[in-house]
Amino acid sequence: MLRSCLGLGVADFIGCWIKSSISQQRERERHERERLERQQLFREQQQREMEMALDDDEESESRRLRIQRERRVQADAEARRQHQRREEQRRERQQQQQQELWSQLASEVDSFIRTRRKFDTSQPTQYSCRIDTIESELESRIEPSFDEWRNLVHAFAGTRFALSRDRQSVSVRHLTPFQGESSHRVFGYFRCACGKRWKSAGTWKDTWQKCKACETQVYPHEQHILERTGAEEDEGERRPHDMSRCQRCCEKGSLCMPRLYYAV
Repeated sequence: MLRSCLGLGVADFIGCWIKSSISQQRERERHERERLERQQLFREQQQREMEMALDDDEESESRRLRIQRERRVQADAEARRQHQRREEQRRERQQQQQQELWSQLASEVDSFIRTRRKFDTSQPTQYSCRIDTIESELESRIEPSFDEWRNLVHAFAGTRFALSRDRQSVSVRHLTPFQGESSHRVFGYFRCACGKRWKSAGTWKDTWQKCKACETQVYPHEQHILERTGAEEDEGERRPHDMSRCQRCCEKGSLCMPRLYYAV
């Protein structure tokens, strides 16, 4: 406003300045009124809320108690669900532990059958062993003691073992102890009926090697996962793999192992 008064005479300038001052004063008064009105509205709103809170005190208390009851019910339900989940997890762990234990014991039975003196390694599935023999022999070997050998054999019947008609004898169902992936190579031990024994780092699932003494096809009676040893660095402890007597090499038409020599 004052800028617009520049260039005027003294009297006109004073008149313009007075008008500008009055306009500014009125503007300040308007802002002050609006501020006071807002404060009044705010106080009135607070008063109404306080009155409503006082009027609804009983209803609020009832609502608060209802919410507390609902929360207690929800907390009890959640506690029951957590307890059920913990019980289910505990039962699952127990079942898993029992399955692992029975699987290990089934491997013990499998090994026991395959290491019997009359076990024919050229026809592994043909030999039958009395279950009562398994019970009497393995009972003293396993710690802690286990007295459910018959139930265990029956539980794995059809998967790892085959029962006789009278269900008193059992035989292995697989040609080799190892029943993992067919592409997985393991270390194996062989025992021929002629008395020849040998071991090989080139054994596989359900495959034979021929005996060098009598050329009989023999399946390993024991197998385990390959382990790297310091012997691999010593040429004196390394032996060549006999490709001509290995079923896997014969079927493949080439070496079944990464290298011809292996540590023993």
